[in-house]
Amino acid sequence: MGEIDWSETPLAKDWYQRIKSRPSFRPLLAERIRGLTPVSHYADLDF
Repeated sequence: MGEIDWSETPLAKDWYQRIKSRPSFRPLLAERIRGLTPVSHYADLDF
């Protein structure tokens, strides 16, 4: 939903980028909640 300012948490951003790149995590990135649009970089591995 875009609420995390990744520039303030570089270690968390690095960790999250590694998690997002795992093949087992990709189905989660494809899920959507009806009526809620994710931020444009939601599924980007290098955001």
